[in-house]
This record gives sequence, C-alpha cells and structure tokens, in this order.
Amino acid sequence: MTNAFMEPMYDTNLFCEIWDSSDSFLADYNNRGADFANQVPTTISQENALMTYLLLFSRYGNNPIANYDVTQFKNKIFTTIWQYGPAWEKRLKMQEDIRGLTLQEITTGTKTDWTSEASQSQSNTGSDTTINNHAYNPSTAPSTQSTNELDYIDQQQVAKGSDTRTISGTDSKTTGQVVTKSKMDAYAQLWDLVATDVTNDYISKFKKCFKQFIAPERNMIYVTEEN
Repeated sequence: MTNAFMEPMYDTNLFCEIWDSSDSFLADYNNRGADFANQVPTTISQENALMTYLLLFSRYGNNPIANYDVTQFKNKIFTTIWQYGPAWEKRLKMQEDIRGLTLQEITTGTKTDWTSEASQSQSNTGSDTTINNHAYNPSTAPSTQSTNELDYIDQQQVAKGSDTRTISGTDSKTTGQVVTKSKMDAYAQLWDLVATDVTNDYISKFKKCFKQFIAPERNMIYVTEEN
C-alpha cells in the first residue's frame, strides 16, 4: 500500500519549531534559555505563562511566524505578554471571584450610608403672645393688637407669657440604604459577567506575530511511503 501526502514548505519557521515544548518556552521567557537572552520583564505568574504557551500552541502551533529573524519573533511574543498579560491575569482573577459569588451576595445590591454630625446653640428670651378671636356678627372689626377683653366678639382666646430657652449640643446620625435585586435580575447580571470571555481577546493580540495568509511559499515536496 502506498501513502502519499504533500508537505507544504514556508519561508519562515512554524511556531512549534521555535518552541517544541512548554519547557523551552518558559526557559526563554524566564531568561534561562541557552540561545536567547530575554530582556523583557516577566509580568505574569509562571502558571499563566504556561497557560499562554498552551493557548498559543493550540491556536498557532502549525502557523508560520511573521519574521525571518527568530530573535525578533521571540521579542514580539514576550513584549505582547508584557503589554497585555497583566490585564488578562487580573481579569481571570476577577472572573474567578465572580463565579464564586453566593446567591445572597448577587441579590444584595448597592449599600449606601450617610453620616451627619452638627452642633447647634440657640437662646431665646422674650414674651410670647397668642390671640385667637372669632365673631359671627361683629359691629367693629376685630383687632389682634390688644390683649384687652373685647365685648363685640363671641369667642376669644388669649395666651401670654415670657420664656427663656437655651438649646445646645451635638447631633450625630448615621442612616443607610440597601437595595436588593430579585433572583432573576441577579442571575441575569451574573450571566452577563460570566459569559464574557477574557482569554480570546488576549490570545488574539498575538495574531500579528504570525503570517495572515497561509499558503505554501516553496515547491511542495511529495512524500511517498511504501508499506
């Protein structure tokens, strides 16, 4: 039986030819590689650096790189990690925290506290006079300027007095308001947050490191195997 397949050839290396294992990738990233000196600072954890390699290998493993110079390609990869990796790592942690929220936590909305504190001092001294007159058929217009008895009205109430009053002190009060959501609204908001993918956007930043149009750039080599 004869098996024949065509092996395309490119002018540049494939990603899997640059780093054929996660160990070689991490060695270069941590500046422990034998043939490459990485001067780009490491800005993400080793766990997420490994995850970055696995994601890149899954998407671009057999893609030809955009550079003829392998050193330039490696620097492009590591500077992209330096630029976008920390935000991706932080968003991963936020997603983990969001997924761990309990029902009580997602139904409890905004809590607002108000604290007020004031001092006041007031002193009143003087006379207080209140006169209420009522007449059904007065022959003379009633007057409220006099405290004498009026014989031309039916009813009269007079209150006179003198008073001295002093108010002082400090008033401090704290009030709060907690807004709660229904279970449906809480789950709808949680769904929107959890459904947001933060990794795809991060890996897409490396697209510039690879050739965009994949086609054989050299004559195809026909390989024939006979069993």
